[in-house]
Amino acid sequence: MGPRHRVASGKVLFFLLTPAGIREAERRKASAGSVRERLFQAENALLAWVAETVEPGRPVELIDFFDSPAVLFHGTKLTYEEVHRASVNLAGLGMLTTTGGPMTGAWLTPEGDSCFMSGLPVREYVRPQAVTLIQHIAPGAVGAQGQNVTQIASDREPS
Repeated sequence: MGPRHRVASGKVLFFLLTPAGIREAERRKASAGSVRERLFQAENALLAWVAETVEPGRPVELIDFFDSPAVLFHGTKLTYEEVHRASVNLAGLGMLTTTGGPMTGAWLTPEGDSCFMSGLPVREYVRPQAVTLIQHIAPGAVGAQGQNVTQIASDREPS
C-alpha cells in the first residue's frame, strides 16, 4: 500500500509512483546532492532571476535572491556559497556586472541578456561551437587535415 494523503473533504487517498516516477525521483535526489548540478542550477536560476527582476537604471540586490522561489532546487535551498560562486562565475563569463562585493547589486550585461533570451542554460550557451574550415584545394596542392575540415577540389591556382 502506498502513502496516504488526506484531502479537504476528509477522504484518504492512496497513491503509488510508477517505475518512471521512481526513476525521476531518484534522478532528482542525486541531482540535488551533486555539487556540479547545484552550481549549474544556481547559475541558471540567478541569471534568470536578475533578468526578470532588474529595473532599468537600477541594480538588483543579489541578497534578495534568497527571498525568491528561484532559490529552490529540487526542494532544497541553494546555499549562500553556491549563489555567491554562481554570481562570480556569471561575472567572469561577462553575463553580470556587480557593484562590488558578494551579494551586492548586479546588472545584466548584453551577453547575459543574450543568454537569457536564448533560453539555453548558461553552460550550453557558452559552449564553443565547432567551426568547420572549408578549403578550396588546387590540383597538386596539400590542405589541412584533421577534424572539422571540409576540402573541396578547385581549379583555382594555388597562391
